[in-house]
Amino acid sequence: TPGLGARMLEAVAAFVWMLDCGPADRCAALALHALADGQLINVDETFLVIAAVCVLIAADRDEAVTLCEEVRAAAHRRGSLFAALSVDLWLGFTMGCRGDLTGAEPLLRQAAAAQRAWGVLGPSGLAYGCGMLGEVLTQQGDLSGAREVLAAAPPTETPSDGENHLRRARVEWALASGDADAALAA
Repeated sequence: TPGLGARMLEAVAAFVWMLDCGPADRCAALALHALADGQLINVDETFLVIAAVCVLIAADRDEAVTLCEEVRAAAHRRGSLFAALSVDLWLGFTMGCRGDLTGAEPLLRQAAAAQRAWGVLGPSGLAYGCGMLGEVLTQQGDLSGAREVLAAAPPTETPSDGENHLRRARVEWALASGDADAALAA
């Protein structure tokens, strides 16, 4: 059976292939293979696991939710605060992408509060949470709540993935608020 290094490469390859617009079913199959035997979930602090889960989210696969729960259990077994915070964030994102906005919101709020309380993430990490929560609140029609979250977010200064979540949330909020100029600026 492939070792841990092979599983890591599969997770990264699936993610990069997804970004290159590879076929969703084949990208998902590679991501599932990377996670299949639990090796990666049991040792990774979520970076590579979440890359594979993001492929499943993009492919709208049910396994994304199940795998987030497996990651949560592994994080608790290892006592990994970082992994536990990450799984709340990404499970909330997964639920939001799958249309469960009421289930996503408390997870995203919990992740954001824990990230601030523990100070484990810098501005780029905080951008993920603010962007994801801002999108969910906007999609729920809570434009004032979304505005508060987005106003408290760090500035977008780099092309990082976290900041891209924040940019997308700012665009969605501006469009929902009827402000096309702000959407273009964002």
